[in-house]
Amino acid sequence: MNATEVEAVDGYSHEEKVRAAEALARSVCALLKEYADKLAALNADLLDALYNLHHEDTVRRAAWLIDRGELLRRPLTKVMSSGTFLAEHSALDATGKDEVNLRMREIEIHLHHALRLTNELRKAVEQERTLGEQVAKLRMAAGLSGARGGPLNPD
Repeated sequence: MNATEVEAVDGYSHEEKVRAAEALARSVCALLKEYADKLAALNADLLDALYNLHHEDTVRRAAWLIDRGELLRRPLTKVMSSGTFLAEHSALDATGKDEVNLRMREIEIHLHHALRLTNELRKAVEQERTLGEQVAKLRMAAGLSGARGGPLNPD
């Protein structure tokens, strides 16, 4: 059951709707917490890669980190939309809404920095001509070039 369905259910008491909203909020909060932790680790890896750009495994690592940073945006945005709906429109009590809002801010901060650091790493790699070509080849081989019409840039 998603956030919209919780509120749209007819024939249930207010208490049942609150319980359903609270269960969904717990699920969404757990997912937000899990991905905030993953984004924090990704951010640490991105920073390390930026400061160790000329390490021997830079090409594979940079391609992997850029792909991860770009591919997380869309699914996390969907989870964040559920959290926003819960916080604004569900029958959660004030504490539940506060928890959802705090988890939302946490993941927004981590996602913002992950996207920024991914962009910085991409630019740093592209400035190093040979390194940039090698990373681009790895990303193209994986089908994740970021070119128009591809999975990272469908428009």
